[in-house]
Parts: sequence; C-alpha cells; structure tokens
Amino acid sequence: MKRNILKGAMGLSLVVLLGGCSDKAKPALDDCTKAESDKDWVSAVSACEKAVALDPESQSGKAAAEKLGSLKVKLAAKEKADAEAKAKAEAEAKAKADAEAAAKKAAQDAEDAKCKSWVTICTIGRWPDGSERTTGMQSFSTRSRCESAGAGLGVPCDPCKCFD
Repeated sequence: MKRNILKGAMGLSLVVLLGGCSDKAKPALDDCTKAESDKDWVSAVSACEKAVALDPESQSGKAAAEKLGSLKVKLAAKEKADAEAKAKAEAEAKAKADAEAAAKKAAQDAEDAKCKSWVTICTIGRWPDGSERTTGMQSFSTRSRCESAGAGLGVPCDPCKCFD
C-alpha cells in the first residue's frame, strides 16, 4: 500500500511538472493567426501583444513577437488608407455641396433676371387700435435681397413678388 501511494505521488508530481511546461501564449497566438487570416489587423496586433505578454520566452511568445512587426506595418497601412478614403469622401461631399449651391445660385440669378424689381411689405408691429403697422412697400433689385429684408430686423415680411 505504501508503494501505491508512492507511485501515485510520483505520477501526480509528473503531471504537475508537465502541466507547468505548457505554452501559455499558444491560445493568444492562435487568436492572432486567425485575426491575421481575417485581415483584422487591430485584433491581430492585440492578440500577438497578449501572447508576448503572457509568455515571451515560449515558442509561441517568440513567434508572436516576430509577427508583431509585420502586423503593425499592415495596421498602419490600413489606418492610412482609411484616413485617405475618409478625406476623399469628405472632399467629394464638399464638392457636391458646392456644386448644388452654385446651381441654386444660378437658378436664383436666372429668376432675378426675369424681373427688374422685387417688392415686399414687412410688419413692424401694431398700432394702438390693433391694426398692423407696416414698412410700406419696399423695392429691391434682386429676389434674394428682397427675401432677406425682414431677417436683419427680425420682422415678418410678405412673400416677395415681381413688380415690373
């Protein structure tokens, strides 16, 4: 019986010793490799950094450290490409907005050219008897000036009309 206990203790010691030699970085290296194959550079860099941190002296830790350099280069290239794509999209959106504004101005200029004089009447308050107090008819050379007449004073104006 003493022999069986001794054999069991030796077997348990061997299992503990062999278990202690496991490569702690292997699961993180596997995650790094999978993320790299999926071209998920952020996750790949993170997983390889984790593998190196877990066990830098193990075979997996050293392999992760070797991969880390190339992964960081790929990540930097992806971030640069993303930034360039974003800048290009913003420039295209601005160009489109500018073109729309120019087309709107051209349409407004064409509308203004149809008429020599644009008029409106703005309400500036009420008389003591309750009737409206107005500016009287105001005349402008362009429709856009006419439409902005009340805005500077903060008063409501009638829609602008062509007055030839």
